[in-house]
Amino acid sequence: MNGKSHKPVDDEIINAFLLLFDPIRKVSPNLISGLKQEEIKTAYRKKAFETHPDRAKSIGESESDMAERFKQVNLAYEKLYSFLENNLSSLNNINSSESDHNSNKSNSKRKKWASDPFYNGIIPNMELLIGQFIYYSGYISWGTLIQAIVWQRRQRPLFGQIAIDWNILSEEEIREILQVKTYKDKIGEYALRNDYISLFEYMAIMGKQRNLQRPIGEYFIQNGFVNSKNMESMVKRLQVHNRRVRLGE
Repeated sequence: MNGKSHKPVDDEIINAFLLLFDPIRKVSPNLISGLKQEEIKTAYRKKAFETHPDRAKSIGESESDMAERFKQVNLAYEKLYSFLENNLSSLNNINSSESDHNSNKSNSKRKKWASDPFYNGIIPNMELLIGQFIYYSGYISWGTLIQAIVWQRRQRPLFGQIAIDWNILSEEEIREILQVKTYKDKIGEYALRNDYISLFEYMAIMGKQRNLQRPIGEYFIQNGFVNSKNMESMVKRLQVHNRRVRLGE
């Protein structure tokens, strides 16, 4: 990177870097300006996990102190990420006015995620799924939750394949449905609406599909957002939360 195109690295940015990275080498403007987005995200996830208030009891710390540390980690992430985005925008400005226009549009979208990447409010008083609960607990961003849902849906078997395996629909019927349905229609919904299958068969296939899909928690564990032990704790807390909601507590 050309140093002249970088924004000045002030004390706030340096302190944010120190908070997230705990560097063992000398901090310099070039070191901070040369950070990559994934480096910041990885450091943030590690620090967010270490300072999350839910861990207070297990490590013998005050929950209020942990909450303050967690808040500072979030602020540090926002400052560093925005700093990097501004640097990238400055570099694009040098290239051409046309690329600057396009990059500013994409950067503004990324800044929207960076300025409020993780949920910091109270957990909503309603029944939640585990992915939603992890998001509202501050461990993942909304974008990560969407990625996890997409990943989970890609893991489960196709509706049409289950229908064929159970001899509910033939391969010829599946091909016929695919040829006439609109791109917005799902195979199962179209088949039900047009009397290819009964409501009971539709519900049975949907149930089988859900049972065979991999738990969404696997995505968060595999990608380092939480560990197995923490996931078990999350599931127990979710059960307590949902039970309280159902009882109106």
